Amino acid sequence: MINSLNPVSDAINSLGLNLYHQLSQDNKNKPNNLFLSPYSIFIPLLMALEGANGETAQQMRAVLCLPENVSNAESLDSPWLTENVHPMVAELTRNLINLVTESSENKLAINNQIKELEENLKLIQKQSDDYRHLSYEAEMNYSKQRQIIHEQCYENYNQVKAITDPKIKQEQAEIEQHLKEIGKQAQELYKIRLQELQKQPNAQTLEYYRSYQEHLWQEEQSTAEQLNLLYKQGIPVEIAIANSIWQEKKVDFKPTFLETLNQFYGEVVHPVDFTQSEQVRLEINQWIENNTGQKIKDCLKPEDINPTTILVLINAIYFRGNWLHEFNPQNTHDQDFTQLEGTKIKIPFMNMREEKFNYGCFNVEQGEKSKFFQTRLDEQERVPQVQIIELPYRNQQFSMVILLPAAHDQLPFLESQLSYEKLNQWLAQLSPTSCNLLMPKFKIETRFSLKKYLSDLGMPRAFNANAQFQKMYDGEIQIDEVIHQTFLEVDEEGTKAAAVTALISRCFSVPDYEDFYADQPFLFFIRDRNTDLILFLGRFMGC
Repeated sequence: MINSLNPVSDAINSLGLNLYHQLSQDNKNKPNNLFLSPYSIFIPLLMALEGANGETAQQMRAVLCLPENVSNAESLDSPWLTENVHPMVAELTRNLINLVTESSENKLAINNQIKELEENLKLIQKQSDDYRHLSYEAEMNYSKQRQIIHEQCYENYNQVKAITDPKIKQEQAEIEQHLKEIGKQAQELYKIRLQELQKQPNAQTLEYYRSYQEHLWQEEQSTAEQLNLLYKQGIPVEIAIANSIWQEKKVDFKPTFLETLNQFYGEVVHPVDFTQSEQVRLEINQWIENNTGQKIKDCLKPEDINPTTILVLINAIYFRGNWLHEFNPQNTHDQDFTQLEGTKIKIPFMNMREEKFNYGCFNVEQGEKSKFFQTRLDEQERVPQVQIIELPYRNQQFSMVILLPAAHDQLPFLESQLSYEKLNQWLAQLSPTSCNLLMPKFKIETRFSLKKYLSDLGMPRAFNANAQFQKMYDGEIQIDEVIHQTFLEVDEEGTKAAAVTALISRCFSVPDYEDFYADQPFLFFIRDRNTDLILFLGRFMGC
């Protein structure tokens, strides 16, 4: 992950890692699975920042890790430059969803082609395997027959040598007669052996097998290349991004605030009557469900919305990706997963052998590349290392990256040492490597409030009675809550992931082959390789 040309990607990634550190530290005593979407958290906060001013805006800009060049030092009321940020976010979003711009009919036709080519590829691969097996058997039989003839000829030679030994020259007459008989026998033997060999696979047969295998291999390569092109045009990855603003229709929000959000984030404003709080809550939840592939349901609870609510800002993102190299479900079996404290539990594991992935092994403290992966050393001798593997999705624009510590109890140390700079350094050094891969088939669902963590990161004023959002609304308003809910499912075909962030504001009244065996706690993220954006970030603890 080389630093992106789009500084917004860097800002989102930095915010995501900062929040991850906060969440992991807070959950140190009960190490649970974590999963969040930095992108989904960033967007509603950025929309709120559009309406912020003064110290509130300065604090929010720092927490969002926006670059210095968007600051406006000359104005405390407008301490950051809107025109330098929103266009970059819009460009980033367009880059993410450029895969789904084809019409549905074209996508369907392309996917039908993909299915047909995939079936053809399987047939070619089966034929290739069959001929590889036949060729192997033929070569073995041919070699065996040649060895038999060689041994027989060697035996005949020894007989001839023995008969011509000087020690028995006195029997010359008998020798000459015997040689004639041996010669006839040898000739007959050769004839018999050659006839037998002709009945077995011979050199010509082997050449045919090898030639046809070469033809099948070329056909396999050609079909695979066609598939790779179609994968980029079809629906190997589904990604949906939606933003919405639910405003109290009786409150006069500043037109410039709403117009800016509509301009850069789509027609997102929904005027509603929050005095009918339960009806509005159900409507918002239905919108969230529709925009996350039905994966996130009942996001807002009854206590989250009440008649004092005047604004809800939401970003929803849904991702579904098929692996470039899918796992065979027949190879999925229950195996031991060693949890952080050393307890072993049985969970389903997927495995794949001798496939090529971007891979590297690094010293966690020094950040340097390691030549080997230490797993069975005494605690005093152990050097903290991390294995990193990148699993591409079919279109190869998106990938899942897994960071696996050397021992089951080393994830907290890896988390404490992980920085955005170090992550960039490691990912830049990954190289194509043949790997034996073992990883869990798992599902994660999380829901948590981000209010405390965002305050701790440096933006407390946005959440208290002194919040400054006068660019949004002339009255007193504060952010009451930031709710983040996520869903992740990883199986043999690929990954389904969804996230939604709801920011709720109220009137101020309430405050060789490398073995990569992920059978112990690990950290992972899903990224867009074109923009280096981290869409989702989390850890799996086996619980």
